[in-house]
Amino acid sequence: MEWLDAQPRITLVSRDRFLPYAEAVRLTSHPVVDVLDRFHLVQNLWKLYETAVASILPNKIFLDEEEQSETITQQDEAERKRWDHPTWHRALEIKKARAEGESIASIARRLAISRNTVYNDIHREAPIIWGRRSRTHEVQQWKGRIIELEEKHLTVQQILETVRSEGYTAASRAVRLVVEAIRRDRRNVSRYPEPPFFSRRRALGYLWKWHMGDAPERREVVDKLLVRFPELRPVFCFVHSFRESIRHKDGPGMLALLTSEFERKDRFTIRFVRRLLKEAEGIKNACENPESNGLVEGHVNRLKLVKRTMYGRASFRLLRIKVLHHPS
Repeated sequence: MEWLDAQPRITLVSRDRFLPYAEAVRLTSHPVVDVLDRFHLVQNLWKLYETAVASILPNKIFLDEEEQSETITQQDEAERKRWDHPTWHRALEIKKARAEGESIASIARRLAISRNTVYNDIHREAPIIWGRRSRTHEVQQWKGRIIELEEKHLTVQQILETVRSEGYTAASRAVRLVVEAIRRDRRNVSRYPEPPFFSRRRALGYLWKWHMGDAPERREVVDKLLVRFPELRPVFCFVHSFRESIRHKDGPGMLALLTSEFERKDRFTIRFVRRLLKEAEGIKNACENPESNGLVEGHVNRLKLVKRTMYGRASFRLLRIKVLHHPS
């Protein structure tokens, strides 16, 4: 801080988010414009996004889950149609009329149905299940026991004899088909690849690089992720709004975004936003000024690269020559 006080020509400081730097700029005796470095801001934003995605998304996001959810939706729709069937509404009407004292014969004449139908509807507790009911073969009740015996490496004949002694009475061919299916499925586990899925890392890349001009396939993937994991939506919106404010140099918009996000108290962004609001002037200047740490960070990166490539293969004297500036 003393050194900065002794340099009145310095009117602007671009820095990372290390708090002692911010304190030194604030306590200088002459006015200095405090600019947070945009690279470090975006780097911290990336770490926040990575943490949120790791917390919300599973390691493997299987595409089959969508098909499963669609199947569940279809089942729900079929169940809704069953309860909305005209025969069930008729049964409800008959129950109501009977409760009001109308006779069975009167209800049958009014609805033009037989008295047996009226009796059946009165005693009906749920809608009729339409369609053919699948019959359960006896071997299905023994499938768990057959799997258990097959895992002991018994032959089909030995399995059949065992289940026969325990009470199985159906055809022997059914047991043989079940055993063949078990062994075929075991072989196919190693033969066929795992169902298609998105890894969490790949999903993070899609979410971070999202843009309205992306290919439709990439936009579709992002839309599916946001629909399936609704907790991710607020973080997704905040991250891209943050980056847009930096890209368009919108300082007031950035402060408004941080304020609204702080009021929302999201568990993923609250600490990040609270810290930035303490440096509101610095982040506003970062959006409105072109200065950054780019040149210094480039030199730091170059020096580290030189040091690492020479480690164990060259002397300190050569390292000193390559690193230190020698004016010509």
